[in-house]
Amino acid sequence: MANLEHLSMLRQGVETWNQWRDINPHLIPDLYDADLRNYPLQGANLRRVVLGKTSLSLAHLQGADLFQADLYEADLFRANLQQVNLQQAYLCRANLYRADLRDSQLQQARLGRSDLTKANLQGANLSHTSFTEANLSQANCQDSDFSYAFLKSVRVYGTNFDNANLNGTCLQDLHIDSLTELETAICKYFYRDYDTWDNKFSHRYPTSDQEFLNPGDLAQILRPTEKTLNLNFSEPICFHSLVKSLEHLNKNLPKSHTKSLEQTEHGSLLFRISVTHESDIEPLKQAFWTEYNRLRKSPGRRSQPHPADIFSLLKTLANR
Repeated sequence: MANLEHLSMLRQGVETWNQWRDINPHLIPDLYDADLRNYPLQGANLRRVVLGKTSLSLAHLQGADLFQADLYEADLFRANLQQVNLQQAYLCRANLYRADLRDSQLQQARLGRSDLTKANLQGANLSHTSFTEANLSQANCQDSDFSYAFLKSVRVYGTNFDNANLNGTCLQDLHIDSLTELETAICKYFYRDYDTWDNKFSHRYPTSDQEFLNPGDLAQILRPTEKTLNLNFSEPICFHSLVKSLEHLNKNLPKSHTKSLEQTEHGSLLFRISVTHESDIEPLKQAFWTEYNRLRKSPGRRSQPHPADIFSLLKTLANR
């Protein structure tokens, strides 16, 4: 729980809060798990403040100073973070869905497993920042600086990297698709791995320090050799029919595998299934839905989820 004295001081307004911070420079305010939704915090001095699990959705934080702030699992859904100082901030598992981070400073911040889906990072400085297992899908990263950032197992489906600086970035196990825009990204070289023993990036590409990539090379190197089949379930799922339909698809496409299982912003369930690059998506999608609807309407089907069906589904997904 937040320190009530600290929270009370904040609720007196940013001017009073900043004066209090100036008088108590060594105090680390505790606002853990506070409710600051839609709160006006423009220009607030939030350096090193504890904001773990705090609700800051739709909050107005333009120009605020969050240097080294603890924002673990904080909810920053659609928060306005334009020109914010988030250098060395701890944002692991934070919800930054549709957050506005234009021209923000995030150097050396930690964003492991954070959700930056559809976030606006245009012009942001993300140099030396860690994004381990983060979700940057459909984010706007135009003109942003990712130099020497750590993008391990990061999802960038449909992400826009136009004119983004990716020089020296570690792109280990990057998850991209055909909609990821990398053609105009600036990248003379990148790294494929991280050496935990020596605590540094490894396997530079190109391998020689005297060789560099030409414009457009990065997109050619990272372009996936597969396509994504998206199956969106807007109505309640018949698990038994789903399992059988996925098994049928797996027989016809042995090289397919599930890339992700996500809940969309509208509450529907989305399966992303990877198929070979030469596969024709639309006929596959039509064939799946034909089989699924046939089984769903067949006599004797289970009307409610059965534990055996759910177990079979998990087993099917694990083996894809």
